[in-house]
Amino acid sequence: MTYIIIKHPVHSEISDQECIKAVPSEYKDAEPIIIEIRPAAIALGDTIDDWDQLEIIQRKQYSDKVKPVIDQNPGTPIFYFGFAPIPLIIHLGSLIDNWQQVYPMFRTHDTKEWRYELEHKMQVEYQVSGLPNDENLSNKDVSLNIGVSFKVNADATSDVVGESLMKVVNLEVVKPGYENLYDQNDLIEFGKQIDEVFNILISKFPHLSAVHIFASVPIPVAFVLGLKIQPNIYPILYTYQFKSSVETPCQLAIIINQPTEEKVVFTGEQYELAAKYRASWNDMLTQKLNRFIKNLNDKPKGNWFNYLSTDVDWSSFNVPYWRHLEPLTENKLLVRDKINQENITVANGFDYDQAAYEWSIDTSFFIALVKRLKDEAVVNKAGRLFLLHESLHYSYHNINKQVADGIGSFPKVIEESDYHADVYALLNDYAWSKLYDDKFDEQKYKTWFLDTIQVMVETMWSFDDTGEDLKEIQIRRMNRFLIWYWQSIRIKYTNSLKEIADVLSEKPVIEFSGLLIKASNQRVFYNLEKMAGSVGEMAVYANGKVTRTTPPNYTRLIEGFRKLDGTLISDALEMLYKVVYK
Repeated sequence: MTYIIIKHPVHSEISDQECIKAVPSEYKDAEPIIIEIRPAAIALGDTIDDWDQLEIIQRKQYSDKVKPVIDQNPGTPIFYFGFAPIPLIIHLGSLIDNWQQVYPMFRTHDTKEWRYELEHKMQVEYQVSGLPNDENLSNKDVSLNIGVSFKVNADATSDVVGESLMKVVNLEVVKPGYENLYDQNDLIEFGKQIDEVFNILISKFPHLSAVHIFASVPIPVAFVLGLKIQPNIYPILYTYQFKSSVETPCQLAIIINQPTEEKVVFTGEQYELAAKYRASWNDMLTQKLNRFIKNLNDKPKGNWFNYLSTDVDWSSFNVPYWRHLEPLTENKLLVRDKINQENITVANGFDYDQAAYEWSIDTSFFIALVKRLKDEAVVNKAGRLFLLHESLHYSYHNINKQVADGIGSFPKVIEESDYHADVYALLNDYAWSKLYDDKFDEQKYKTWFLDTIQVMVETMWSFDDTGEDLKEIQIRRMNRFLIWYWQSIRIKYTNSLKEIADVLSEKPVIEFSGLLIKASNQRVFYNLEKMAGSVGEMAVYANGKVTRTTPPNYTRLIEGFRKLDGTLISDALEMLYKVVYK
């Protein structure tokens, strides 16, 4: 006879000995299989900024360590010992099939010892309020407040969910407390309560979009909650971490059952290719960019653009909108930055650890970039532009992890900072190319800018390129693409470096309308497969005038976004350009 122990020591160590000591006596002579799941070491009470990354790491550790053992030992009892944030516990529980024989272990509140069950002192009584009686075909959200340790403030959680809230449901213990559930039977009864709540929600709200779970519960109860989640039946579930801050009492943490595209499985050759570019970008960052910045230090001091070239008339940049940006010589990060060579799976494509001056970049980003750009020198150029762009965000724009969390909910703010960072990277790379690119030809400056903008845009597409057509796109991302395809067309018709600088100094105001709009998790998307009206329209504010029109080939623009094809988008915009600047 054997049994499985899963340790989940995120907040503190859990020894093998204390786990073995806590299992029931009938397993004392059995040989345990001990597995540790530890996506990170986090001090109790610390603020967590990288929930997406923790979710990825924990899912991978489960897939690599736990699932093979369960598959090889069907029916073997599992004892869970966890000391971790509630969202991570719920998530880990959700990864285990709920028909497994699983026993979440109790950790005493006073002595911190592990127990299979505590001394039972009282009968647990539940009260449920807010469950619907009638069917509702709305696709809005439900807030589920689960109060076992403490009562959850329904007013506060309703404010967190916001306008998408349709219904508030409360599942509470009549007398909440740390140790009011005492044994495995109590946990089974709690699981039945969860089943009943979700059965009613799913039957009465067949188009329910999401359930926001605010759980004040002990560790074993959180694990049972996760075990009860059925991926193909339950809706999207948003989990939250309670925080001591009065301003933000609940922090969105891990999203469970979120629809995702099927994960791409990379070949060994692709992993080697990504590793090659990680090393190449690290060399560029730690060696070549450092030399470039030192070279700029030898130039006359002034505004950031004055460091870059004496051949360009920068007068259009000598305005408050541009002047305040920092020169690379004052960048606090680049001269110390490096690229992590070990982190190959990274949420959202990349991550920056400002305390360690370290970038982590996902394998998929490199593979998509190579697929779109092909040439090694161009891929490395994309890396340089990417790092110059992001360094301004982190060094000067004050976009640290705390500020960046949820910043997509402020599309106009991020649009301005992105345009600044794009132009900043573009012009610094122009100075770089004049110094270090053997193929640079000063007489072909227009070609250089058009080619480099193309590299920037292809890099942006790499974050969306999964090998499949896009079905939707966040509106703020569409606008960023429109801005740069529009700028390329404008630059195409310039006749001097001064005119190119003038074009870049003026951020375009351009929008597309006509696609069906969808809101999700406080962000707004265009459905690229459905029109809201009969036609699509473009509007541009330029030269003090508003131009609004339906381009005859607007369907090519939509197809361009679906296919991630800039040529189709540019064709549609060039016709608009001729209307605006006729």
